[in-house]
Amino acid sequence: MTTTLWIGETRSSPLPDPEKSWHNTMALIDSPWSRLRNPAPIPPGFTARTLIDLDDLAFAQLIQAHLVPRDQDPQGRRLWERFWRVLREDDRLADRTYDVLEQFLSTTEDAIESGNLDDAGTKRAEKFTQQCEMSWQRVNRGRDRNGALGWAGQHATAHPPQSRRVIASLIAAIARHRADVLREFGKPTASDAELWDVMARLGLDPRDYDTRDR
Repeated sequence: MTTTLWIGETRSSPLPDPEKSWHNTMALIDSPWSRLRNPAPIPPGFTARTLIDLDDLAFAQLIQAHLVPRDQDPQGRRLWERFWRVLREDDRLADRTYDVLEQFLSTTEDAIESGNLDDAGTKRAEKFTQQCEMSWQRVNRGRDRNGALGWAGQHATAHPPQSRRVIASLIAAIARHRADVLREFGKPTASDAELWDVMARLGLDPRDYDTRDR
């Protein structure tokens, strides 16, 4: 079963990569909410390096298969918890996981809004969206040390907490708009690019942050 993943959308790249430009954006897979017949297993004895070395498709399929524990016995539950702990604690893996989850959410929300899913498909898609949001928070846990916009370090602490929550909502909306435009059209209009550049001018573009600096 497949999901949508876009090349060129990374949070940890400090500068745009010309080989991963808007013009080179492409979809790998789709329909992430669909039932998995052969879910990808968590690699036995895995390390952060094991997960880093997975190609984009294999990594996305692994995230897709383990948004929730598949094995409820104590050993299986511990393996699942360790898997998400490694994703959260390694900056490269956390950034990569955010990217995958962002595309899962965007693709699934579009499918729901299209009205093309039947009732069963809509219910699965809505449940999948909840699982993605929970997984996003699971990765965030312990990483957002300063509350809203905690990943932005001093750029965030310059604003009072209430303002940070409002700014964080606006930044999230712009980032989601960017993901949607790139997924549907592959490149921005001049107006889109001008809007996205606001994040960079404020020092608050998630794609330009290396979480190791927090």
